[in-house]
Formats: sequence, C-alpha cells, structure tokens
Amino acid sequence: MTGGLEQTVDRGLRLVLMVFLLSSSALTLFVGVRSFSLRPIGDDYCIAAGANRGPFVQVIGDWNSWQGFLSASVLNSLLSGLPVLHLPWGVSSAFSFLLATAAVSAVTLLCLSRSSTLGVHQLALFVPFVVTSFWGFWWSRATFGTTDFPETLHGNSSLDDVDAHTLWSAVMILTARWVTHSTNIQAAYLIGMAAFTGIAVWLLTWRRRHPVVLTACVILFATFTGFYLPAVALGSIPFALLLWIIAIRKPNSFVQGPPGLYVTYIVVTLVAQVAALSSPGMTTRRGAVLESSTRQPLSISDAVDQPIALLRWVFPRSIIEWIVAWANVGSVLVVLLMAAVTFLVLKSYNVDSSTINLKGAALIAGGLFAFSFVLSVSNRAAEAFAYPGVWHQVMATLMVFFAATAFGFVIGCKLAYVQPRHRGITLLVVVAGSLSLILIAVANVNLARDVEQRLESWQSGPAPLPKMPDIEERINCWDSLSEMRNSPARALHDGDPLAN
Repeated sequence: MTGGLEQTVDRGLRLVLMVFLLSSSALTLFVGVRSFSLRPIGDDYCIAAGANRGPFVQVIGDWNSWQGFLSASVLNSLLSGLPVLHLPWGVSSAFSFLLATAAVSAVTLLCLSRSSTLGVHQLALFVPFVVTSFWGFWWSRATFGTTDFPETLHGNSSLDDVDAHTLWSAVMILTARWVTHSTNIQAAYLIGMAAFTGIAVWLLTWRRRHPVVLTACVILFATFTGFYLPAVALGSIPFALLLWIIAIRKPNSFVQGPPGLYVTYIVVTLVAQVAALSSPGMTTRRGAVLESSTRQPLSISDAVDQPIALLRWVFPRSIIEWIVAWANVGSVLVVLLMAAVTFLVLKSYNVDSSTINLKGAALIAGGLFAFSFVLSVSNRAAEAFAYPGVWHQVMATLMVFFAATAFGFVIGCKLAYVQPRHRGITLLVVVAGSLSLILIAVANVNLARDVEQRLESWQSGPAPLPKMPDIEERINCWDSLSEMRNSPARALHDGDPLAN
C-alpha cells in the first residue's frame, strides 16, 4: 500500500515537473522572440563604428588610446562591435543578449554537473529554468518593491544624494536595464565573467589531467584574467592565495593540483595586469577621467601613502553593495525555483543519492558566495582609481546569481533525500516552486514590455534611459555608423545637448 502511494506521488511530481517545464519553456521562447526588439545604446555605436577597421586594428587602437585590457577589448569587438556593424537591427542585439544568456546558463549547468553524475537528459531539464531565472533574477529586482526614478536621477546626476529606498530602487532598475538594453557591450562583460567562472570551476574540479596540459591551461587562464577587468583579476588573487595555503597545509583536501600552480596563476595574473595598466591607452584614459570626474581618482602612490583613505572608500560601501545584491527578491526567487526544480527532477526520476556529491555541491556554492563578496570589495577598490558606476556592480551581482543557483541545487538535494519521506515537504516545495515561477514570469513580462517601449522611441530619435545616454550624447558615433550600414533616420530633439 505504501509503495503504491509513493509511486502515485512520484507520478504526480513528474506531472508537476512537466507543467513547470512547459511554462518555463514557453516563457523562454516569449522573451527570446521579444529580444529581437532590442536596440543598441550609447557606447555600442562607438564600438561598432570602430570595428569597421577590423577587430585586430580596433584592439590595438584601444591599447594605444583608451585601455590595456586586451581580453575585454577583444570581447567588446567581437560581441558588441561586429554584430552591430554587420547584423540587421534587432538581430545584432538579440544575438548578444541570447549569447550572454547561453554562456551564463552553460556555466550554471557546469557547476551542477561537477557536483553530480546526473545524465545529460536530466541536466537538460534545468535549461529553461536557468534561462528564465537569469532574466528573472535581474528584472524581479527591478519589478517588485522599487520606486520610480525621480527626475533628479536622469542625465549625469549623482546617486549619492537620494534617500536609501530611492538609491536601492535605482541600483535594481539600472542593473536590470544595463544587462538588457546595453546588451551588446554588456554581453562582452557577462560572457567574460561567465568564462572566468566556468574555467575556474572546471580547473578546480578536473580530475583526469596531465601536469603539462594543466600548467598550460593555468597560464592561459591567468593571462586572460590579467588582461581582463581589474576587479576580477585583483579579486581572484586572494582566492588563489587561499587555495595555495590549503594545498600546502592539507594536500589531500578538496583543493586539487600542486601548490606551485596557484603561485604560477598569481604571478602571471599580476604581470598581465601590470602590463594592461601600463599601456599607453590607460594613461590617456586616466587623463580623461581626471578632466571629467568631479572626484579626484587615487593613484597607486596615493594608495600607498594614504591607505586609510582607500579603506574608507572601500568600506563599508562595498559590504553594503554586496548585501544589497543578495538581500532582494531576485536572489530568493532563484534559490526557491532551483531548489524546487532540483527536488522535482531527483524525485520524479528516482535519482539515487549516490549520484549527488553534496559536499562538492556545497563547496562550489560556498566558493561562489565568498567570491561574490571578494569581487564586490575589489570592484569598489578598483573604482577608487577610476570612477564609480552602477554598471560596475554587474560582475559581482552575476556571481550572486551563480551562487544562488548553486545554493538552490544544494537545498533541493537535501530536501529530496530527507528520511523518512514527508509529504508536507513535497507540498511545500511544489507551492514554493509555483510561486517563484509565477513571479519570475511576471518579471520576464516586465522585461519584454520595457524592451518594446524603448523600441518605439529608438525608431525615430534618441532613446536614452536614466543614466544611459543614447545618440543625444553619441551623435558623432551614430552618424559614423550610419555611413557604414543601413540605418533608420533618427533625428535629435530640440533641447538635446548636441542638437545644434
């Protein structure tokens, strides 16, 4: 009798999973189609116009005139410049938007696969949930509990002179719009961050590896990281140092590989980062920042002479930004949905507990959680030498998404193997999963609506968003791009800064 009841429950869970799967797949298709209404904004035009010289020439030009971060420049040229230059309008932005989503989803599935022996068909069941969770993560933060932008936050005004709730709302809305509407340039950073995370997880969990191949992979990875964004490069070094200490003191622990590999990573990353920061373009860029910034950026010598000033700049603001990145509805919904889906997959297909390496899953989740904090701190520290920007928080916030999905997987596994079985847990999981999927769906619909609204403005003239200028400040780049490809007639409005 008990066995028959359990079989009935398992069939019911599989039915619930199928309903969830169909709903999430339909939502994925809906947003995917609407993504073809996305259009470039701001820097996308300048990068696309520069790509007309060819990716190699553009990257060298960046090195000599604007920045030394070669990894970021290559990604910008390939994922922002070339698509906007050559692909039809809409397709160019949709390409970057969907490619960034695919990269983030692939890394999320990699984290799940490295802590389990789930089959390909079982991992595939997670795909539509990860995709919609990724979009819903950003837009649920912007949809629920936020206030409208006051006029004082438009243009180049500061976010530092508003009340706490307005500031929180601004960060939620700006980051959601930044990863959506500025998708061409942002895709380069999202894919770069996803690549960094995926390679790091793969190297740290790689069991069958040849020492020479492993060393070569570490050197290539460190070179990529060192020529990537300073916050990521500098944030990874304390992590590598910690792993090096663990590898020395506990050689048979979860840390894989000889200690010398971690030293190699640190040295190569530092050398590459110093080379990037010493490029001619960084000197030019620093001069431009000094001229336009209302705040005097620190120099390396300033930081050495005034360490307390640097610490005051970094703390407690970086901690607050990290807490804000976690303490919102987006993180909660991702954890709940991933826990529910994991539970449903494991129970519906009677996956044996030996399939799951729960300790490994918890270590991956904990590592991502800790790195999201380190990245928030290193990001704020890097801003001290340049300028602050809400968009700089996107990388640390993406790490929050990775950690939230990993924690949801751990929780789902724990609940699936609770003994003895409690039907109350099953009901709770189904209800929580249903509510989280509904709210994520609402957030995704809000994303699609925001995209359609901007498209109407973009067709005929400037289509800026708060803190995100369009052709009213990039008219020269737009004019240059229009000469290189078919473009709509977009005229400046009376009163726009460059209208006359």
